[in-house]
Amino acid sequence: MILTTERLLLRPWCEADAENLYQLAKDADVAHPAGWPPHTSAEHSLDVIRTVLSKPTVFAVCAKNGLPIGNIHLDFQTPLRLHDGECELGYWLGKAYWGQGLMTEAARALFRTCLPERVFLRYGAAITTAMSEADGYSKSSALSIIIPIWRGTKRFTARI
Repeated sequence: MILTTERLLLRPWCEADAENLYQLAKDADVAHPAGWPPHTSAEHSLDVIRTVLSKPTVFAVCAKNGLPIGNIHLDFQTPLRLHDGECELGYWLGKAYWGQGLMTEAARALFRTCLPERVFLRYGAAITTAMSEADGYSKSSALSIIIPIWRGTKRFTARI
């Protein structure tokens, strides 16, 4: 599945992305907040593509030219789930692309396409210990999404 937005293309990762992934994922400022060690080589990145990023709900977040600039995924098997049907939204973005609202745009497209009939009744956030304000990560750097929530016939709006 390929999703498009005004500025982005979301598509499956492919082995040809290994070098580009390495260039993004070798940065500790990208890797540590996402909860994994920086990549050490293009071969390491290729292994990650084959073993981690090849799932059907994992997407390379690409510029319109098709080159990956980050990753976004839905995980329905996360240990953070409290109830059946819940999922985790995971994401990371290359440092050069921070602060432009790109992940918010990607997440909206992913939710609209992959979860069109889900009712969002609960939101949670898990932040790795690397992402503390003491380490220079501000609360405003988190993903910001407005999603309509339906409960019966009433509509609410949630900001996550």
